[in-house]
Amino acid sequence: MRSSSVSSPSSLRANSSSPVNSEAAVVPVPMDGWALAAARVLARQRRTSLGAVISELARQALVAPAPGSGSEQQQSDHRNGLLLLPWKEKGAPVDLELVNNLRDELAAARPCG
Repeated sequence: MRSSSVSSPSSLRANSSSPVNSEAAVVPVPMDGWALAAARVLARQRRTSLGAVISELARQALVAPAPGSGSEQQQSDHRNGLLLLPWKEKGAPVDLELVNNLRDELAAARPCG
């Protein structure tokens, strides 16, 4: 039986441009359809493999500060009594297929007449 070592998030952060383990593994990963579709769009945009995109996203999630840890920007969670939603500079990837699907859904939802 081969033992596997798990690197700490700090070691991932220090060397985020290269894989933690130089040995690539083929592992079936159950994934929601929307997540797989978004990863495919990113892979196409970045001209890289789907596996490379998923690995990078996983690496980023592992090194991101925990919510409420205080290491993120100190901003008010509320404004005028309303809860503010988190804002991200980078939005979800948008491609022509998504735009066409949203347009078709909107057209189908409108009443005729």
